[in-house]
Amino acid sequence: MLFEIEMVQVVVFIFLVILQANLCHGDGLTTSTVDLKSYGWELQSQKRIVRPFVAVDREGRVVVSYATRVRAHLVTRDKPSLDLRILRFAKDGKLDLSLSLPTRLADHSSIYLSDTGQIIAVANDSLQMYQEDVGTWKVLASCGPQCRVQQSVSHRTLAIYNEYHSPLLVIRPSPVPRLQQCDAFKSSEDSIQYNSQKITDEFAYYTGSEGLEQFTYRWPFCEYQNRVEMSLRPGGYWDVLTDRFFVFYPNDFHNDRRTVKVVSSDGRVLFQSANGKHEYARSIWAPTRSSEQGNRIAVDIVTLRGGNRALDISSHPTARRIAVYDIELQKEVASIPTSVKLREFGFDLSPDGGRLAILENGTLKVIDLDGKNMGSGMGSKLPAEKLK
Repeated sequence: MLFEIEMVQVVVFIFLVILQANLCHGDGLTTSTVDLKSYGWELQSQKRIVRPFVAVDREGRVVVSYATRVRAHLVTRDKPSLDLRILRFAKDGKLDLSLSLPTRLADHSSIYLSDTGQIIAVANDSLQMYQEDVGTWKVLASCGPQCRVQQSVSHRTLAIYNEYHSPLLVIRPSPVPRLQQCDAFKSSEDSIQYNSQKITDEFAYYTGSEGLEQFTYRWPFCEYQNRVEMSLRPGGYWDVLTDRFFVFYPNDFHNDRRTVKVVSSDGRVLFQSANGKHEYARSIWAPTRSSEQGNRIAVDIVTLRGGNRALDISSHPTARRIAVYDIELQKEVASIPTSVKLREFGFDLSPDGGRLAILENGTLKVIDLDGKNMGSGMGSKLPAEKLK
């Protein structure tokens, strides 16, 4: 009898250990939560919001933004009905900055951070930077409803496209904002330079196809005539980490999944995720978030079930998570479940890769990742066979 009791205790202990390991995937993550409804958040749009509205700076501070309705009468261009509310939470979770800007369109507003933590916002048809030392906003450029803003992983460079085929404006926000205006395009053959898909601090990138042939171009800003064709062939959605490392989301219909691949500029695969069956990495709605050195990335992973390609039946999402991969250590270091049905959703990874912020439907979650098991520099610990 005593032996049976002891065996039951052992089985229960093993079960609890396994359960705890599953609940704390990522080796014991510390998570804090902020309900933004207590700060005035409310859903303003029925559209899916995909513009950036959460960011983490070098000090681990988290900046979030959302639109709030402030006027019911006498709405003008200078006094629109909405304000863009911007909150910054210190590393200890306390609110340390609260700002607002008038804005006309909830789904057009967005925020960015410079490499020194300066807050940059798109609101009311302009790109503005907050000067914290004097407490004022400085307009950097116009940015209407057709404006596209791209930012490098390092946060040192912004590229502004005000409308299709418009001249490119390059902004380097710190330490003092510097603007570089490219010349207007002269022919349709050169139109690609004003429609780049990704940027770094020095280059713009574009991938496309001619017939059955795919190509990838890279060129210095405003120097499209000096473009070079690279050997990269993404074969699906893709993102740039640095000028040496890229993220591919190739379609793998044979295995019914979409994996995440990190490749070098010459096409060598340095890392490939081991997604579960029916899991898909999605970058079109939630772009890859990366540490500054590219050694850690955060990716939106969705589980899709119920589809049948032969019968043309669409799949539906049954689960969703944010996966964090350490490229040097060749493994997934965290998996954070999120809601399947989301209208406002975004996430960001801190420049050192040690902190993840997720904003979903008015709830901010901040996860401190295990920095002790983090690589120190891209490529320094990759397997030898990967570097050949």
